[in-house]
Amino acid sequence: MNLVAYRFPMAFLTILSVLFLIFALYKNKVTPKIILGVSVSLSTAEWLLMYGHWAMDCNIVVPMFIFAVGFIILSFTQKKIYGYVGIVLIDLMAYCYVGAWISLPFIFIGTICFLYNLEKFNKKDIYRLIFISAVLLFPIFCYVLVQFIGVKPFKFLWFTVASLPQTRAANSMISFSGNIINNVISNLASGLGQLITGNDSWLQTSIPGYAVIYFLMFLLMIYGVVCVVKEKKNVVTKFLIILSFSLIPLILFVQANFTHWAVVLFIAYLWAGIGLGKLFELAGKRIVKVVILLTVFIVSVDFTHYFFKDYTNTEVTANQIPSYVIDFNNSKKFVSELDNLHVKTYYGFPFYNSDRPSNNIEFLECIKRPNPHKISRLEEKYQPSIPTQITSGSAAYIIPEDQVDNYNYLESLPSKILRVNGQNYVVFYKGN
Repeated sequence: MNLVAYRFPMAFLTILSVLFLIFALYKNKVTPKIILGVSVSLSTAEWLLMYGHWAMDCNIVVPMFIFAVGFIILSFTQKKIYGYVGIVLIDLMAYCYVGAWISLPFIFIGTICFLYNLEKFNKKDIYRLIFISAVLLFPIFCYVLVQFIGVKPFKFLWFTVASLPQTRAANSMISFSGNIINNVISNLASGLGQLITGNDSWLQTSIPGYAVIYFLMFLLMIYGVVCVVKEKKNVVTKFLIILSFSLIPLILFVQANFTHWAVVLFIAYLWAGIGLGKLFELAGKRIVKVVILLTVFIVSVDFTHYFFKDYTNTEVTANQIPSYVIDFNNSKKFVSELDNLHVKTYYGFPFYNSDRPSNNIEFLECIKRPNPHKISRLEEKYQPSIPTQITSGSAAYIIPEDQVDNYNYLESLPSKILRVNGQNYVVFYKGN
């Protein structure tokens, strides 16, 4: 287990989903210049490179949504089974922790109605899809009843439906206290500013200083929308319009940042790709085309250079809390060296987040793989706090090197220096 292995599936799925979307556009005989525009837009999207390398619970929603859009577009000219797959993926997006859930009913209904009007689906297909969706969404529906509606925990077949001690549902929504209209307007202004500047102030989704490319893509998005509104719409652009309107609830009521608005950014960059393609289709304007492509190329090369050279160090430094684990193998070796001390209790275990006291235990479960019935013993053996005096019995005290002076009472004990995640720790220990 290492960082590359952990992040590879998400990165691979993101790349594969973009390639699949391009393939779906090609199979629908979308003009080559529009396909080129979309390819340039998505392959140089800094936010997507940032988003696609984070293996977090919410991030899977982006490749899943791109695949869903690709399969539905593919169903326009191919077999209806692709439409079924697209709808199922939309259903499964309900299980992704992200604000997209608020728009999923509109995407679901809009897509089914659109395919029905295209005569790709008939009434039997709609009934089947409603049944399939009901089965897929039944577990989360039960959870909602218990977590938010007040139904008591219950057991269904072999599943126990219980409530969580806390959720983050409210953290992704705007405030509904006070003047809601002002809150919505403020959120829209914040989201618009992020689209233009490419900075949502979150290190994991944006790198400040690349506003040029974001502003350029914002202008191309506007241009793409204007071009489509003025001309006769094809089946792909009609579907894109439906998706765009379906996202309005998300844009209005979900807090603006690149994580919560990830599907919005994807649709925005599809429009930007169309705008770029429309620009390619114009006769003349060679200088404008060259300037835009040269700008995209130069900024992308500069961003990629920073991302692979300097960003990793910035990421590590910013996230040392110090529970944030960057190098799994290094951490495993650290724990192994601690175990070699053969003491009963380890105080000051560093992989610990005060917001989530169980983090150190989760991490230890991953390394030590204990018997499930003995997990509680890990919490007894590895503790985050440092006692105010030397305890009876064998123990080790893990102190950050720059804080050793605060624990003078430990100086009588033998010690050794261990390093993990870029930080040195002085480990004082005593046997039985």
